[in-house]
Amino acid sequence: MLDPKCGPFGSLYQAYANAWDTVARGYEPPLVAISRYNLELTAFALRRARAWLELPTRLSQCRGGADLVAENVRFWQQAGGDYAEGTQRLMAALMSAAVTVPGARDDRDGHDARDYIAVAERSAAATPAAARDRCAA
Repeated sequence: MLDPKCGPFGSLYQAYANAWDTVARGYEPPLVAISRYNLELTAFALRRARAWLELPTRLSQCRGGADLVAENVRFWQQAGGDYAEGTQRLMAALMSAAVTVPGARDDRDGHDARDYIAVAERSAAATPAAARDRCAA
């Protein structure tokens, strides 16, 4: 509760604080999505860094040329898989950020996006004569 000594400024401050609270709640979904993107990016970087740091140990355990080639192929296959999975996860995080932006509008015509299908109206010339002759009671 506000101090009674604040007078009319107490309610003014309360309205100001409530307005900022509403703004913060409105931007929470995109901020969560951006945080998810940063988390995915960090996880991807850590997976690749771990693979690079394990490489010398794994190469030192090779007994011959065939083992060296097999280890090289394994490393690059794992890198390709990590890049493919990381790209999918990062794009999913970006798309969730794009969908949750407050006030997002349909850019094609400047109107809010709607969930309906527009069907063209039939002209009077295309309507059969029997249908034109009928009248509502």
